[in-house]
Amino acid sequence: MNHVVAGILLPDTVLREYWFFYLAAFVAFNTIIFVGLSVAKLVIWPKPSIPADVLPEPSRRVYAKRKRYGPLTQQEEEQLNKLPQE
Repeated sequence: MNHVVAGILLPDTVLREYWFFYLAAFVAFNTIIFVGLSVAKLVIWPKPSIPADVLPEPSRRVYAKRKRYGPLTQQEEEQLNKLPQE
């Protein structure tokens, strides 16, 4: 009579092979990476900001280009009105 242990899919000889060890190590590493990526998606990251010294000097030409993409905000309108006429 053969006794079969429930839950055992592979014989002991396969589980002790080197290739199976490397496969298990790869799966473990892959699992850790994907858990990290999943947790990173759940974290609320701060929005990146542009430092003021990187922004270009405002000029009428800059605001003219900006108008192509939609109406100016109230703050942009005020800054445009403060600029000298060219």
